Amino acid sequence: MSNKKKIVIFSTGGTILCDFVPGQKAVLPARRGGDLLRQIPGLDQWVEINIVEPFQLPSPHLTVEHGLQLSEEIEQYLSRQEYEGAVVLQGTDTLEEMAYLVHLTLRTNKPVVFTGAMKSNGELYCDALGNIAAALQVASTDEAQGRGVLVVMNQEIHGAVHVSKTHSESVAAFQSPQFSPLGRISMDEVVFYTSIDHAGMADKGRYQRQVEQPVLLLKAYLGMEPGLIRLARETGIKGLVIEAFGAGNLHPAVAAEAAVMVQHGIPVVIATRCWAGRALPLYAYEGGGKILKEAGLILGGGLSGVKCRLKLMLALGNQLNPHLEF
Repeated sequence: MSNKKKIVIFSTGGTILCDFVPGQKAVLPARRGGDLLRQIPGLDQWVEINIVEPFQLPSPHLTVEHGLQLSEEIEQYLSRQEYEGAVVLQGTDTLEEMAYLVHLTLRTNKPVVFTGAMKSNGELYCDALGNIAAALQVASTDEAQGRGVLVVMNQEIHGAVHVSKTHSESVAAFQSPQFSPLGRISMDEVVFYTSIDHAGMADKGRYQRQVEQPVLLLKAYLGMEPGLIRLARETGIKGLVIEAFGAGNLHPAVAAEAAVMVQHGIPVVIATRCWAGRALPLYAYEGGGKILKEAGLILGGGLSGVKCRLKLMLALGNQLNPHLEF
């Protein structure tokens, strides 16, 4: 027992705890975390596990408040010397956001690993057991310490800052568009390709668990109506994130309404709607990223729109200047 790593598992719901019901051709919640752990051969020979269930919900039902609660509970458990790491079982639809929110608010150097499943139990190519075993392997290795929150799916290790769900059903859905994976799990070996990943690490555990709401996220599209921005301002939002075209560009009419929002003291962050790349002060035509920045809008760099929103909510909730946070 003394050679075993003691890991706490936070079981929160999702496809990983669902069964496929052939008669209904549907996926339904059916299991608890312990049900799956008992199916992993030899698990109790190398790891000791305590299972905690803070909530049991499909991930589209989760809120920012659930993420802050989870962050606090993980920190409480990992502050105890007996626990050497944590694994979170969650639905994949909002996994990238929950992992990033925890990354920004959790103060620990112990490994914290999120995982889920793209295929439910009983489906062909079900990935639940393999992902759990891989996540436990990563959470149990000393090399995972100090890397911030990690996401393990399909034998790959990703950082919470850059990982995104890029496919609706493939077991290879989770990718890091800005970077390659940080490492990989092969058989019983965890291999990190790099030393401590510094991309986004400056924000690890930086924020208190306080958010300002509502912060709205909009996606630019061909012929976008500028009245949407005005309507958002009139509803009393506290901040706005726009996934803009390309390197961070908008139609002039939309850009003008966004600038009015800034003039009213409401911060506006510009992300790119592209799968990879950055929002940059590059184009100097009307509505271009350079002009937007000069008008007081904030460019979100390489962060996705959903992650820019979480960071802006925390910056405002912590009474920090959003211009200095991105």
